[in-house]
Amino acid sequence: MVTQEERSCAVEINKVLVVGCGQMGHGIAQVCATGGAQVYMYDVSRPAAERGLAKIKESLARSVQKGKLDAAKAATIEARLALVDSYDAAAGVDMCVEAAIENIDVKRKIATELDGIMGENVILATTTSALPITEVTNKTRHPERTIGTHFHHPPVVMRLVEIVNGYYTRPEVTETVIKFLAKAGKVPVPCKDYPGFVSSRVGIQMINEGIHALYEGVSKPEDIDAACEHGFNWPMGPLRLADLIGLETILMILEDMSAKMGSRFMPSPLLRQMVAAGRLGQKVGKGFYVISGSGRGIGRAVALSYAREGASVVISDIVEHPEVADTLSSIKAMGRNALFVQCDVADEGQVAALVEETLEAFGGIDILVNGAGASAPAMLTEMPLEKWSLVLNSHLTGAFLCTREAVRRHMKEKGGGSILFVSSIAGSEGTMGQCNYGAAKGGLLGLMKSCAKELARYDINVNAICPGIVETAMTETIRTNEKFREASLNRILMRRFARPETVAPLFVYLASEEGHYVHGQVHYIDGGMYGL
Repeated sequence: MVTQEERSCAVEINKVLVVGCGQMGHGIAQVCATGGAQVYMYDVSRPAAERGLAKIKESLARSVQKGKLDAAKAATIEARLALVDSYDAAAGVDMCVEAAIENIDVKRKIATELDGIMGENVILATTTSALPITEVTNKTRHPERTIGTHFHHPPVVMRLVEIVNGYYTRPEVTETVIKFLAKAGKVPVPCKDYPGFVSSRVGIQMINEGIHALYEGVSKPEDIDAACEHGFNWPMGPLRLADLIGLETILMILEDMSAKMGSRFMPSPLLRQMVAAGRLGQKVGKGFYVISGSGRGIGRAVALSYAREGASVVISDIVEHPEVADTLSSIKAMGRNALFVQCDVADEGQVAALVEETLEAFGGIDILVNGAGASAPAMLTEMPLEKWSLVLNSHLTGAFLCTREAVRRHMKEKGGGSILFVSSIAGSEGTMGQCNYGAAKGGLLGLMKSCAKELARYDINVNAICPGIVETAMTETIRTNEKFREASLNRILMRRFARPETVAPLFVYLASEEGHYVHGQVHYIDGGMYGL
C-alpha cells in the first residue's frame, strides 16, 4: 500500500487544464501557455470558453502591436492553447488549475470531480483570493497533491501569485508549482493556509479603510485615492481598486474574514449600502466612480454597428474594464480590425497619444464619436467644485480635445469625415440634481454648432445626438425605481425608454454617404421628445 508520504507529483509541468475561462481563467491560461505548457481550456459554457480564447488572442495581438512581444512568440503561445469539452479530454495533464467563481461549494465540487478523474500525480490547484484551501480540497482522495494559487487581476499583467499550502500539501508540489510559475514570469510567494493569505489580508484592510474614510467624510473619492497614489507610490488608490475588483467581491471577502478573524475586518456600512444599491464598480459602470465609455452601453452598440458596416474601430476608455474585451472580441469575430487605447480624454497629452496610436494603427480617422463622460450627481447648493469640474472636463473638455486633435492631425488635411457629439436631453431641457451634467451636455450642443460652422469648409459634417433615457447601467436607478421610472415615462411623449441597439443606427446613418448632407443638427432620439 502506498502512503500519502510516499506519493510524488509531476517533476515538470508540461500540460495544464484550466477549468473556468472567465475574467481570471483565460488570463491564467495565457500565463501557463507563456510558461511553455500545452494548455487545455474548459468551461461549463462552451461560448464562455470560446470568448476566453478570443480574449487571449486579442491580448497577444495587442502585445505584438505595442512591441512588447514579437509575432513569432505570440504565435507559439497561441498554438499551445486548445478548448476541450470535458475533463476526460485532458486526462493526461500534469496540473489542473480551477478558476471558477469564488464559491467554496462550487470549488469543492470541481476539486472532487477532478480528483476522481486525474491520475494520482496530477497537481490540483484552486484559484482563490481568500477561501481556505484545506476546506476546498478536504473531500479529495489525495489532498497531498492539492494547492492554492492566488493570481491577481489581471493575471497576465500582475506578477504576484501566492502559493498557498493546504494542511496536507507536500513540499514537492509547492516546489514544482513555484518553479513553473517563475518560468512563466511570475513571482510566486509561498504562504500558509490562513484567512486572506498575505496580500488579501493586508490589501482588503487598505480598501476598507479607504471606504471608511469616505463614509466618515474625511475626503472625496478622488482625493483619498490621490493621497494613497502619491503618498505611498501606489499605482491605484483604494477606491479605484475597489471599483476594479468589484464591490460585491470586496464585501464577500470582508464578511468572510471578519467571521474568522474578528471585528477589525468588519465591512464599512457604506460598502454594504452600495452593494445593496447595485453600485458594484466598473463591471456595471458605477461604483465609487461613475464611468461611461465606448465599451459599454451606447458606445458598445455604436462600435459594433460601425464594425458591421466594415469599419476598423478604436475603442478608448479611462480603464480597460471587462466589457471592453467583450466588445473587441465581438468586432474581431466579424473579421474587422479593433484596437483599445486607454485614455483620460480630459488629459491633453493622453488624447494626443490616442490620436497618434489610431493613425499608426489604421492610417486615418473617418469618424469621431465623442461619447465619454462621468456622472457625479448633487443638488446645486451642495455641488462641490470638484464634482462640477470632473463632469465638465470629462464631457466637454474631452470632446474639445478629441475633436481638435483629430481635425488638425488628419481630418482637415484629408478633407471629409464625420464628427458626432453624444449629448443628452439634459443638454436642452436641464435635469434636476445634476446641473453639472446638464451644463456639460448643453455645452456639447454649443460646441457642435460652432464646429459645424468652422469645419464645413473641409467637408467635415458635424452633428449631435441627444438620447433621452437609454437602457444602460448609468440609468439603472431611474428605470428600476418605480417612482423615478413612472415620472420619467410621463415626460416622454411615446412613454418608452430607448435601447442602445435602437440608437446606434442613427450614428451609422449620419456617418454614411447619404447622411453626410445632414450638418449642424441636433437629433433627439429616445422613443419620443420630452413633453413641455
